[in-house]
Amino acid sequence: MDNKIKDVLVVINYILLTGIFLIITLFSDTNQLLILTLAFLFLTSYTIRVFFLYNSEGHKNLCYVSLILDIIFIFAINVNDISGISLCLYCFILEDLILNFNIPFGIITSFFSFVIYSFASALSMNFVFTASFTRILLSSPIFFIIYLIFFLIKYLLKQTEVIATALKDITIEKLEKDCVYSNLKGAYEKLELVTILKERNKIAGEIHDTVGHTLTTVLIEMEASKRLIKVDSDLAIEKLRLAQEQVRKGLNDLRSSVRILEKGEELLEFYPSLEALIKDTELHSGVTIKAEIDNSLNLDKETEKVVFSSLLEGLTNGMRHGKSTAFLFKLLRKENRIFFSLEDNGRGASTINLGFGLRAMRDRVYELKGSFDINAVPQEGLELIITLPYSLSN
Repeated sequence: MDNKIKDVLVVINYILLTGIFLIITLFSDTNQLLILTLAFLFLTSYTIRVFFLYNSEGHKNLCYVSLILDIIFIFAINVNDISGISLCLYCFILEDLILNFNIPFGIITSFFSFVIYSFASALSMNFVFTASFTRILLSSPIFFIIYLIFFLIKYLLKQTEVIATALKDITIEKLEKDCVYSNLKGAYEKLELVTILKERNKIAGEIHDTVGHTLTTVLIEMEASKRLIKVDSDLAIEKLRLAQEQVRKGLNDLRSSVRILEKGEELLEFYPSLEALIKDTELHSGVTIKAEIDNSLNLDKETEKVVFSSLLEGLTNGMRHGKSTAFLFKLLRKENRIFFSLEDNGRGASTINLGFGLRAMRDRVYELKGSFDINAVPQEGLELIITLPYSLSN
């Protein structure tokens, strides 16, 4: 795991653990000293494992022992915790298992942790069958979702290492190759890989936002059902049904993201991707984009790639460098040519210096036997015009 990411996760874990232990201690009137002692032992075992055992190849058995001790300490805290908050400590165990152990051991130990969690949960509710069974039933998909989230995070962290290796290879090739053209071509191919992996990291952020919202909603519904179960059982069951629907939604979102990661494919087709790019840009950047798109055009994959990347680059440059607030995008057919134009109301320029992005765009257009032009006037905006061949047999 990348050291910077590892350090961030460790800091977050310590902050959350400290807060949880403080809350548990404040809720307890009679067992404060015992809870503080167990919390200290847990943090000591956790610290030794994170900072010493994981960094040493010869102490795997000690890692297992330390992990088992932490599970025991958590269960002991559960027994003495009247607030029930300590049950969420099993989430930290899940995170540790997924990020630092192999998959078979992680699955087995995660199941074992869930069994202990279920027993502790039932114990905290005095083994009342209905309430205990309801909590355990709702907790099982939440455990599964948490497991999938951290599994995807681990997968994406490995992909980040691939990115770092690819970037390192690009740098070495730039220094070693004598032919400038071959060097740029190789670097561009590596850059495509980096772009794909960045998109996967973006998917991870979307997973975090979507599933995080779903889990928050589920927890709220569960808390409401716990309060209502003895007062209004029908309303409590309705709350549980709503929570169950949220869990299903979270699982569906995760499955969609996993399919994207496994196949390396985009979720949307070409024209929906264009529309999504335009809507997202308007939503998150505050700009206005008017579009005139001929959806009947049947384009090949290379042409679609050039059109999409050109629109993305043009919008980015217009907002970043031209300070544009409005765009007019056209994608039409004129005779046997595809006509692409993007106008903005930005600052324009008297001279145009092509950066790497615009040069790469131009080279792709030329590879497809197209034309590439930029018209700009100071304080009157800029227009990017691209034409590409269009075959009626597409």
